[in-house]
Amino acid sequence: VQARDCFVYQATMADDAVLQSQLDTRRNQVGRMIGVSAVLKSIEDPPFATRNQSIKDGNTEVVLDALGTCSEQDMNEVITKLDMDQVDILMKYIYKGLEKGENAAALFKWHAKLAEKGGLGTIVRAMTDRKTA
Repeated sequence: VQARDCFVYQATMADDAVLQSQLDTRRNQVGRMIGVSAVLKSIEDPPFATRNQSIKDGNTEVVLDALGTCSEQDMNEVITKLDMDQVDILMKYIYKGLEKGENAAALFKWHAKLAEKGGLGTIVRAMTDRKTA
């Protein structure tokens, strides 16, 4: 083991600790919100760059819980407020939620509305981007 390897490991551990702290904060903030504000907050600064799957999974839960607080009217309001980057981010979480197989009917509604706004490009970007949810 070289000193360089230890530094990389320590840096990764520190990064994971910071990301876990951010996730806990986001979970608490989003847990006190409903509808539009919950969804918009949940997709802020997603931890796509980390290799720690538990942090990614935790953030996915936060986003899916936020989506679950939305009515049909809230859904339309969220979609209109999203910029294209946010559309792509949310689409990644939709696919992650569909992968879990829970609440698929609602997620397909979100998918349809996101695809309507972002077009085929948002689907392709969500499926091919190396930075995953």
